[in-house]
Amino acid sequence: MVEHSANSEIHLIGKATAGQIIFDASIVGFSAMMYPVECNVVLKEADRNDKSFSPAYLGRARGQLRRNEIQKALDDLAEAIRVDPEFAPAYAIRSQIFSKENDARFRNGKRAVDDATTACELTKWENWEYLVPLAAAYAENGEFQLAIQWVNKTIKSAPASEREQLQEELEQYRQNKPSRFEIDPTDDVLDPNSSDSPLDASGWFDRGKAKFDAQKYRECIADFTEALNLDPTIPSAYVHRGTARRMIDEAEKAIADYGEAIRIDPTYAAAFIGRAHVLRTKGDYANAIEDYAETIRLQPDNASAFRYRAVALQEIGEADQAIEDWSQAILLHPKNSWSYRRRGFLWHARGDYQQAINDFEVAIDLDSESAWAHNQLAWLLASCPDHKYRDGSRAIELATKACTLSEWKDTHIDTLAAAYAESGDFDEAIRWQEKAIELAPAASKDDYRSRLKLYKSGEPYYAE
Repeated sequence: MVEHSANSEIHLIGKATAGQIIFDASIVGFSAMMYPVECNVVLKEADRNDKSFSPAYLGRARGQLRRNEIQKALDDLAEAIRVDPEFAPAYAIRSQIFSKENDARFRNGKRAVDDATTACELTKWENWEYLVPLAAAYAENGEFQLAIQWVNKTIKSAPASEREQLQEELEQYRQNKPSRFEIDPTDDVLDPNSSDSPLDASGWFDRGKAKFDAQKYRECIADFTEALNLDPTIPSAYVHRGTARRMIDEAEKAIADYGEAIRIDPTYAAAFIGRAHVLRTKGDYANAIEDYAETIRLQPDNASAFRYRAVALQEIGEADQAIEDWSQAILLHPKNSWSYRRRGFLWHARGDYQQAINDFEVAIDLDSESAWAHNQLAWLLASCPDHKYRDGSRAIELATKACTLSEWKDTHIDTLAAAYAESGDFDEAIRWQEKAIELAPAASKDDYRSRLKLYKSGEPYYAE
């Protein structure tokens, strides 16, 4: 194997690209054995605030773990998180160190739980692979009932090929024993002389998964394909390849991959919800709803399945059923602002104004940076046909915040104008409505002009 010199290449190909090349090298078998010097050169030259280097830090950390350089790995994972606080894989791996490392000096149950929870939140609790570190973290923290609970949830969503290992961990937790890393001394990736060994199906899958986590979707597809060429019975490889294809708009290929995963393992919920997402995006709402329903049957506590089924139901005019699904999603995940925003929109459309106000208020409390929630509540308070729900001054405050958050989007300026009109300040209403018309796409201009005509005649706008 020819070793690349990042020192000579970095000035030719640019820092971010060089960082990604080192990441590619480091994830082969999760080993950076061949590239320690190059990793150091590239990461020393990296912009310390450049998110694109997070995967490079992660790749180097994986290699350090294989060499048992635990503190160095933790330092690199901390740096990956610093430059990209939303990089879920770094939290998940650090959590596993805090919970499963054989050297007790590095174990910290509370930090393990915090990191694993963050990884799950960043991935919207949809990725079973991030639930595994959460269970291990609770076990290390001595909370074995919670560990058992999360392993049971993971078993329901994991592919059949992974369930035997998960059952073994479950038995450990039932005996009040935490999980520890088990490193096979014959593992090829520990041998610096074995880096030219061909990868087996698992190795190709692992490499593809690392690229998938780094959002390198086109490249990970090739690795998952290699894995499936060697072993066509890995449902998780089909699901990951399908999801990668979904992310690059290869809808039909994604549907085929999810379908093959379902054929191999009809209980694999991730395949059903993945296919449902593609079908919904294509406008095939009926079949999407069926797949979301099957996901819910397999995983009754999957809040995401309820949320997206609600979206599909809303698209076909089934508002009441959609509200039921949003409500169930909120019961399962009460801190998701989007669920309150979408349910509030449906309450508003149905004329249940107080319920809509309540939901929009909660949405804002949960996400103070949501321009959409601020705008929806402002619109209701400015234009509600029932006078007892109108509040012009509050609408101005909310609409102004929405405009600021959205960098003065025309739809939010339109709301601000309506708020000023409701408050009786028609000069400001006219000024802002003219600005909205100036910025609006052609399809919205006539609607905006009709409101401008009202304001010029001294009348506010009330929705019908």
